[in-house]
Amino acid sequence: MKKKTIAIDLDGVIHAYSEGWNGGAMYDIPVKESHEALTNLVARGFRIAIVTARLNPKFPDMDKQRKAVETWLLENKFIEGEHYHELTNNKPAAIAYIDDRAIAFENWEQAVSDLQNLIP
Repeated sequence: MKKKTIAIDLDGVIHAYSEGWNGGAMYDIPVKESHEALTNLVARGFRIAIVTARLNPKFPDMDKQRKAVETWLLENKFIEGEHYHELTNNKPAAIAYIDDRAIAFENWEQAVSDLQNLIP
């Protein structure tokens, strides 16, 4: 049986990202309980794809960003196969997307209303 994928955003969900982009640095600590959550999801048989715009091939420093992300993951003990299976900038086919900037869609009226509530 094929594992079901869960796509999880990196910044703001795994990497705390408390200062925003900050020149592209991977500067922050892991979000509380992210290790445990990813370990448990993998143990339950899910395939985890960490998704990040940092790996956009149109960015001039994409290779530097990939290295920074991979280094940060290792330094913070996120191990491929134990906490995640893929690191990508592409939105994979998944049963769920976990993202700190997402708006859950029910209908357009609700989605536009939720969006307007985010705009100062």
